[in-house]
Amino acid sequence: MSEISTLLENIDRVRFNPSAIQRLSYQNLEAVKNGELLVVDPSNPFSFLLESAAVYAASTMINDEATLRKQYAVMAVTDEELYMHMSDKDHVNRFATPVTAPFYLLLSKEEIYAKAVVSDVEGISKLIIPKNTEFTVADTKFTMQYPIEIRIMAHGGLLIVYDVDKPSPLQTMSTNIVDWDVVSIDKTEFVRLSTPVLQTEIKSYYGHLTTAAVFSKSYEMTNSYYYCRVYMANSSGGWDEILTTHTDQVFDPLTPTAVLKVTGSTLEIKIPQIYQTSGIIDRELRFDVYTTKGEVNLILNNYTPDSFSVNWRDLDGDSDSSKYISPLSTFSTLAVYSDSHVDGGSPALTFDELRERVMTNAFGSTNLPITNVQVGTLLADLGYDNVKNIDTITNRIFLATRRLPRPSDNSVISGAGCSINTVPFKAEDLLILDTVKDNGDRVTLLPNTLYTNNGGVVELVSDVVRESMFVNDIDLLANNVNQSRFLYSPFHYVFDSTKNSFESRPYYLENPAVDAKVFVTENDTVGVELGTSDYSIEKTDAGYILYVVTTSGVTVQEMNDDKIFAQLSFVPNSESSRAYINGELIGKNDDNERIYKFEINTDFDIDNENSIYLTNFYMFGLAAAPVASDLLGEFDLVFGVVNYAPPDMKASTIDNVVDNSLILVGDAIGVSRELYRIRFGWHLDTLWNNSRTVAGNMEYETYPEDVPAYWKENVYERDGETGNIKLILTSGGGIEYSIIHHKGDPILNEMESPVMLHYAGDLKLDLDGNPILIADRDLVRQVDMLMVEGNYYFATESVSAAYRKTIPQTLVSWITGDLRSVSANLLEQTEMFFYPQDTQGDINVIVREGETTVMHAEQTFTVTFYMTRSGYSNLELRNSLTDMAIETVSDILTRKIVAVNDMVYKLSAASGDDVIAVNVVGLGGDENYQAVTVVDDSARLSVKKKLVSLPDNTLTVEDDIEVLFIRHEV
Repeated sequence: MSEISTLLENIDRVRFNPSAIQRLSYQNLEAVKNGELLVVDPSNPFSFLLESAAVYAASTMINDEATLRKQYAVMAVTDEELYMHMSDKDHVNRFATPVTAPFYLLLSKEEIYAKAVVSDVEGISKLIIPKNTEFTVADTKFTMQYPIEIRIMAHGGLLIVYDVDKPSPLQTMSTNIVDWDVVSIDKTEFVRLSTPVLQTEIKSYYGHLTTAAVFSKSYEMTNSYYYCRVYMANSSGGWDEILTTHTDQVFDPLTPTAVLKVTGSTLEIKIPQIYQTSGIIDRELRFDVYTTKGEVNLILNNYTPDSFSVNWRDLDGDSDSSKYISPLSTFSTLAVYSDSHVDGGSPALTFDELRERVMTNAFGSTNLPITNVQVGTLLADLGYDNVKNIDTITNRIFLATRRLPRPSDNSVISGAGCSINTVPFKAEDLLILDTVKDNGDRVTLLPNTLYTNNGGVVELVSDVVRESMFVNDIDLLANNVNQSRFLYSPFHYVFDSTKNSFESRPYYLENPAVDAKVFVTENDTVGVELGTSDYSIEKTDAGYILYVVTTSGVTVQEMNDDKIFAQLSFVPNSESSRAYINGELIGKNDDNERIYKFEINTDFDIDNENSIYLTNFYMFGLAAAPVASDLLGEFDLVFGVVNYAPPDMKASTIDNVVDNSLILVGDAIGVSRELYRIRFGWHLDTLWNNSRTVAGNMEYETYPEDVPAYWKENVYERDGETGNIKLILTSGGGIEYSIIHHKGDPILNEMESPVMLHYAGDLKLDLDGNPILIADRDLVRQVDMLMVEGNYYFATESVSAAYRKTIPQTLVSWITGDLRSVSANLLEQTEMFFYPQDTQGDINVIVREGETTVMHAEQTFTVTFYMTRSGYSNLELRNSLTDMAIETVSDILTRKIVAVNDMVYKLSAASGDDVIAVNVVGLGGDENYQAVTVVDDSARLSVKKKLVSLPDNTLTVEDDIEVLFIRHEV
């Protein structure tokens, strides 16, 4: 059989070459003659011919079966067989996928005009940022996919666009217009470009073909493979992109195609010889290999601009474009930065995941996802799960779920618990809380509102209880928190009952920012220099405070402070006139520059148009009244002087945006005007949010405490036979009665304890026997709110507190970034919302033999390692095992089916010879289940967190897993 198997393999290798098959037959015959192969009768030609024919027939049938199987995706058992059912573009997300992040590029406006190169179009000069430009931060590389043209038009204005003549298979652009503006920094104007970039690194390799040998090269990759683009040199010195495929079974012999094969960290590239022999490919080739780190979690706004670097890469080397690119390297003033929280990317698909996508036709363009499978594929590529949807003819709702990432410093193994909880409340319950803003028909719940989960019902925590907790000893506070189930929401929730309806809206208002500062104009006839050198904005309990630092000349610096003013104004929504506030001078810095602050007060009242009402602005010189601004509002800042009028001074348009009535010391003259785009917050429109109104219970009067029963009349002793009251004759001839219980005595039971007529809480009845009504039915609002586990609410240690700040920032980046862009491309009557993976609270699970029960999502475990003597003495090993135990348990809890055996197996396999045995207990608490299955796909078990007090009187959050070590050897 081994000889036949060898012959079958050889025939399969040369099955398209009749001469080679004949040569194999002769070789086989020669082996028979030499006695190397045994047949029934070596001298009988028929026996040999029969064997050869049988082998050839078997080889043909095997090949036919393999070919037939490859025609149907359902029969595929290898990656190569699936590849035959995939187009070239389908391979974009088959391997590791990178995260996309917005990067900002600041270029000096003056240098752009000075260094732009005259183009072939009359009157237009331009610069080109090459398409392969590479940005680096924290040893992580990001690359562009399209060149950006900065054009100076004939009229002197700027036009900045993407060059989309050569579309990239890795990024689809919805428009060729670049998001850009002009900002002023230290009186220098910068053109600020915003562009989405992929977390990829591009390495180029070159290959030369010869007709004598098949081209085949292998390249090692440091990171995960993402994509490969192959180019062939053309006669004009440029590069033409050719097709790629991942199977050598399907390619067009008339269209140049490179065959790619990824094995681990190695990429193999082959060029089928048919292109060489036919002369279709006869020039140098270039291979651009894209690699990525896959899953990335970076808070880019933690890095200063000098941590970023840029490399102007033009891999195509187009001579026509190089003259527009080369001036960029001579810019003396430029900066790169990003203020986003990058969290995303994914590893390569497994075979089963790839097969599922091919089977369900979930590949292809996801710019307009139609089916639920395509939506799920798009979400999976972005790092989300599509766990639940409503899919009817008239309405489709998709829920994208994802669990929070763990802290970047790995202080705990898993991210904070997060869930959507339904909170019932009455209006009077809210208005008594200090953490609630009453704005009439609208009420705003602040993020410092505290909630508790009591038996699955989420309730508000009163101010008295919340404040008393912080008065406690720090150890007592930690113990109280660990014994309870507190929750908080990092967002502002507005409850709106205007227009005879009720709705809730979530907002993130805790991280304001000045998105841009633009210099508008100045009045140079005043003869003084006065503007802004620095600015910042912060959130306060009363609203926001904008700080600005001036940049001024000697004349202004020597003026009295009352001769200088700063005024902020804007045009409120639905108004045509301006609202104003004056800046308050709070001091000077070391450079003798003035520092002003503008208090922008608000009760965080936001209407259904997402306008936030500011409460301390003045209009028409009247008393301050609420005025509405967009969450991204435009404000004018004017610096000016008072009672200062040089002989040649002229009035300017700046004076039109100054309210002189607020300048009480004289005539105000505007010197400079700047535009600030202030981001107060974000409307989280793609966060799952639902509310409903139900009728509450009627309230009836009840007994406040237990009411004992008393004998209302005397109870006499009676004759046992007649039932008559027993009479007793006295010695004097009188009659007496035997009284068992006197009127007014308490009624006692057999145990001599008082019998209760009414227990505390029992209904009081009127004379007719009906309950006494106190209040009729009230309205109860039920609102679905995003909640985070309460441990982080109380944490004060720096690492835990810093992570608490990143939680809403991460959620906002998902909600306003990924999901908002996906939602914009969905079909009509289709909605998508973010629904966090439920890793806290009570969830339904299956235990034992199909039994369904409710279990806490947060689980506490005890892991015990039985060690050898030497292993027990190795503290470094024990620390490593502790980390591994927590990591392993946390990883298995992310599964739908959680089995203790899986934990024990993984821990035992990775522990080494120093660990004799491993034991894990605690799944389901005292029940100590061996396996559970989570019923709801949107929920998962998680490692419980605990609040721990530290010696420096701070509170930190730790994983609640106890790891024990037992020395088992004597």
